[in-house]
Amino acid sequence: MTFRIERVEEALPIGFGVLAEEARRGGYRMLDRLAAEWQAGEARFDRGGEVLLAAFLDERLIGIG
Repeated sequence: MTFRIERVEEALPIGFGVLAEEARRGGYRMLDRLAAEWQAGEARFDRGGEVLLAAFLDERLIGIG
């Protein structure tokens, strides 16, 4: 298995929808908020000291923050 972390810059990563659905089933809506704010251009994490990272296990998105 291969673990990697990548910076998110242009678009939310492939697999984000699956991860958001898993969170929703667990009663968590924070990824819905992230998606809405990303889509609106309100949250880009491109200012000084900000970064949005995505964690992958093999090719599967397993976390974002």
